[in-house]
Amino acid sequence: MKPVAFITGGNRGIGRGIAWSLAGAGFDLVLLDLARNEDTEITLTGAGERGARVEFVAADLANIAGHAVALDAVWAAGGRIDCLVNNAGVSVAQRGDMLEVTPASFDHVIGVNLRGTFFLTQAVARRMIAEAAGEHPRSIITITSSNAEIASPERAEYCVAKAGLGMMVRLFAVRLAAAGIGAYDIRPGLIRTDMTRASTAKYDRLLAEGLTPIARWGEPDDVGRAVAVLARGELPFVTGEVIHVDGGMHIARECAPLKMRPRLRRDWKAAATASYLAGLVSQVSPPEAPHAGVFLLLDAALDHLEAAGSGLPFLFCLAKDLGSAGARYLAHHIMDYHRRRGL
Repeated sequence: MKPVAFITGGNRGIGRGIAWSLAGAGFDLVLLDLARNEDTEITLTGAGERGARVEFVAADLANIAGHAVALDAVWAAGGRIDCLVNNAGVSVAQRGDMLEVTPASFDHVIGVNLRGTFFLTQAVARRMIAEAAGEHPRSIITITSSNAEIASPERAEYCVAKAGLGMMVRLFAVRLAAAGIGAYDIRPGLIRTDMTRASTAKYDRLLAEGLTPIARWGEPDDVGRAVAVLARGELPFVTGEVIHVDGGMHIARECAPLKMRPRLRRDWKAAATASYLAGLVSQVSPPEAPHAGVFLLLDAALDHLEAAGSGLPFLFCLAKDLGSAGARYLAHHIMDYHRRRGL
């Protein structure tokens, strides 16, 4: 008997990549999403072409009261579930200052991404434990995000939800290990989907500038392959672990000016100039009364970095070498610069 995987948010994007990878790995599938549409048909057709028997269940993950009915339909369609893939999620409706996040926006993102996912996982886990283990390894795989760790204040509620999912995975890993059910956290980075399409130009530029060691967009298939490895049980002595599918974006790296591309090298020079000036002037002028010439030169350097859109972090890499007086001066000037320009 073929193993069965249950995938939430299976209509398109990463969900489609997961569905097709698991179909190719020998799984039958049950997909859950809000509604069946043209995207669903493309995913179902592709999974069928890869050898899977596929069923679809329409349900709202955020509606916890409807979980029992949805899972009855899932079990009726699949017969059993060997692998749950928590993929469904929403982004923020509008990015902006975290100090302006509304309760409605917070509740919507948390309600789908964290609350709905937690209680669906809880319900699935109960059913999996109640059934005798079959011949195939069982697992719960949750698609979180690099934002479970990397802070993006312009979409705070999303980061909070994904960080919460990371802890959820570890909790289920501990609770379900005795039942032979593994729990895993897959954290995608920049994945080319409809959700990221609006930011394509921005991230194309950042990738060219060295944002990730593997300098390309990830594809839904990259995530799907990672899911298939875990779902097949190929890592039987691993649970509660994070699998980064992000081209190395999560790796903490030192500032490396010698390896930067030409524009970044120019940014580094501007930052180094600003840093040097701050260190020099801190010896002769208090931050509240800067030397006029240095004040203008610092502003010019910061203008260059602001236009580049990627240089300001270099200032903080350099600030540690200034000494306390220079670092204070530089920090004071940066805050004043942003205040004067309304940034």
